[in-house]
Amino acid sequence: MITKLIHKEIEKNIISNLINADKSIEIAVAWFTNPTLFDLLIELINKNISITIILCDDSMNFSNPKVNFQKIIDLGAKIQISKSPKLMHNKFCIID
Repeated sequence: MITKLIHKEIEKNIISNLINADKSIEIAVAWFTNPTLFDLLIELINKNISITIILCDDSMNFSNPKVNFQKIIDLGAKIQISKSPKLMHNKFCIID
C-alpha cells in the first residue's frame, strides 16, 4: 500500500479518489462542512456505494444547510457521532 500526503488541490484529489469507489466509502473526520463533497456522496449513494461517516458532536457539523446529514441517512448512509469527552479528531477515508 502506498501512502501519500497531499495538501495542494486537496479537494480535487479527494473528489478524484471518491469517484473511483466501487463498493464503499468510510470517512472519519472531525468536521464535515464541504457542500461539494457532500453532494458527491449523494451521487455515489445513488450509484449504490455504501457510505459511513464518523463525525464529532460539534455544532459546526450541523449548522450548514447545504450539508444535511439527515438527507444522506434517508438515502441509506450510516452516520456515527463521537460524543465528548472523547473527541474524534481523525481525518481519513477508506475507499473499497
